[in-house]
Amino acid sequence: MYVKPMIYVIDNAPLVDWLNFFASMAIAIIAIFAATWSDVWKHKFLKPKLRFNDVPKIPQTALVEIPEYNTRHQLIGKEIEEQGYSMHRIMVKNIGSAPASDIRASIISINSELPLPIPLNWTHIDRHTRNISVNEPVYLDIIQEYDEEFNIYGWPRHLINLPGYRLSKTEVSKITIGFYESSRALERVELAFNPQTREVVVIK
Repeated sequence: MYVKPMIYVIDNAPLVDWLNFFASMAIAIIAIFAATWSDVWKHKFLKPKLRFNDVPKIPQTALVEIPEYNTRHQLIGKEIEEQGYSMHRIMVKNIGSAPASDIRASIISINSELPLPIPLNWTHIDRHTRNISVNEPVYLDIIQEYDEEFNIYGWPRHLINLPGYRLSKTEVSKITIGFYESSRALERVELAFNPQTREVVVIK
């Protein structure tokens, strides 16, 4: 007697769905782990590193408004004069393996620690922060020399009226500058400013 074979069709759809689900989860976990490890690896091993060099002071000129007063000390006008001054700077070069982002520099001591650090401006852009690419040299304005006066550039009107914030006209001043990224401190550099030779020298 001929027996017709019976064919059973097993529905594997739920199993396939579970396999797809686990595969998607595994891919997502691997992607998250790879992205996180990439950020950790970059932050730990790829870092900016700054090198500092002193540079000769640069004579410059600026147009300055000179007020004129009459005998009653009333303002009667202004004259425009060209005045000469010198700028003392240092060169900052990123010799590390990653760009430096939003770098700011502040004087944290002049012979002794300052109660309030003094922010400095980057040359030419006149800002407190800037990016520095790998192997890029940039310059930092530090001291403006004018008419036998030595002032931290950009801040003579805003300095606290304490002796610690003034540069000596006769003695060597040791200056420490700290460099910072948005999320961490990078490095410090120590300078010596000699008012007799009128030079800024990188010590270390």
